[in-house]
Amino acid sequence: MRLFRKSARGRVPRLELILSSGVAIGGLERLVYHLARRLDPTRLVASVRLVGARGTFAEWVLAELPDRAVWYDRSLVELARLRSDLRRELPSVVHASGLFARGLTLAAVPHAPAVDTVANPDLEHGTVRRYAYRGIGKLAAAYWADSRARADVGIERLGIPRDRIRVIYPGVDEVTIGAEAQRAFLERHGLRATDKIVAVVGNLRVLKGHDRLVEIAQEVTKRDPSVVFVLAGADLSRGEIPRLLEGSSARRNIRLTGFVDDPLPLMAASAVVLQPSRSEGVPRVTLEAMSVGAAILSTAVGGIPEVLTHEETGVLVPANSVGQLTRSLIELLEAPARRAELGARARERVRARFGLDRMVREFEELYLGAAARTVDSRQ
Repeated sequence: MRLFRKSARGRVPRLELILSSGVAIGGLERLVYHLARRLDPTRLVASVRLVGARGTFAEWVLAELPDRAVWYDRSLVELARLRSDLRRELPSVVHASGLFARGLTLAAVPHAPAVDTVANPDLEHGTVRRYAYRGIGKLAAAYWADSRARADVGIERLGIPRDRIRVIYPGVDEVTIGAEAQRAFLERHGLRATDKIVAVVGNLRVLKGHDRLVEIAQEVTKRDPSVVFVLAGADLSRGEIPRLLEGSSARRNIRLTGFVDDPLPLMAASAVVLQPSRSEGVPRVTLEAMSVGAAILSTAVGGIPEVLTHEETGVLVPANSVGQLTRSLIELLEAPARRAELGARARERVRARFGLDRMVREFEELYLGAAARTVDSRQ
């Protein structure tokens, strides 16, 4: 049994981070990457196993973590290789994200304690998938939720026992984005220094409210033609969102950049970072926008009100009010001093409460707790 890897301090528990990989990089993907890089290797040896498409995320992780990341496609041969690799390593604890990844892990190493991610049930389409998630999830030793709101959703809609859920807020590093980096981003995407940018960062989905930008952009640009909406993210809507935006009368004031590996210069250069989502946990982009001192306007959904305080570190509006989103955006765009105050307070809050080191420490304790239970049960 290879529950541990030798280190200078003795035996170190093994963690396997297993993720269904797609073409895009979102908040969960970035979190897995940062955990693999930042967990203390003298306390916990972490590996990443990616299953699925060899898209942007897989290429990024394999390049950055060549000694700790392995990719498998979904062929039977590759899935058998994954099963063999997991059985050979026999991890102390597994954190699998996504129904497919969790099912594979359960089949390969059924006795390894699992930490599950409390998923967004709004993304789980179909009754069969929802019941499968509930069934597999009941076998987990612990669950991670990115907010109290997401934990409540897990309890109420997915049937997860309250005492198994650990809330760990995402974290980000403190950064300073200089004028040169901002200018380079603008030039690369055909934007001018005089443009009043509204940044919308995240992969394109109806669930994220990107379809609402048609109405919002039309109203805002009628009032101020210097406003440019910049959407940075891969299209996961199968072309629906780009088609809607292309048909808008404000299409000349809308830019689609596609996936951006580093959106921080965009957010730092923006007048407002807009989040029109219908459903969320705590988006990593919210914390990143706070870290660069951006003024944030968001719907008050999911865990966002747990990190953003209305009129103190951002502006929150009801989830279903496109009219209020539009009015609040116009007001913010016309109030530079107010935007600066909101951004400064947001930056202080993220520095004090949502640092990346804090997040990594809390995950480390979650994993080590599960690993300790494994050792106790096998002695």
